[in-house]
Amino acid sequence: MLVLSRKKNQVIRIGDDITVTVVKTRADSVHLGIDAPPEMPVHRGEVYEAIQQSPTSFPPEVCVPESWTCDVCGKEVSTPAALHTDEKGEQECIACFGVRLARQEAEMLR
Repeated sequence: MLVLSRKKNQVIRIGDDITVTVVKTRADSVHLGIDAPPEMPVHRGEVYEAIQQSPTSFPPEVCVPESWTCDVCGKEVSTPAALHTDEKGEQECIACFGVRLARQEAEMLR
């Protein structure tokens, strides 16, 4: 593992296509901005784990439809890993899933 020290507004480059920028630092957290190509999914660790455990995360040998539609925002999703099935059985895109998780986290902090 490579460990780097960075200050606010400093950048880390990963290859030619990915840029990580330190946006804000606090005593107990760091806010990062990540620029990556759209075909390169970027998720927080807990979101990635939820995606992997989702019933829509099919093994490669399973035949999957070419696209789904998010039940929350109506966006068409073309990759199985970009869709999550929530506790009500609705399929939500990873953006809606991330927003829902962030709201839940905010509620827990209140």
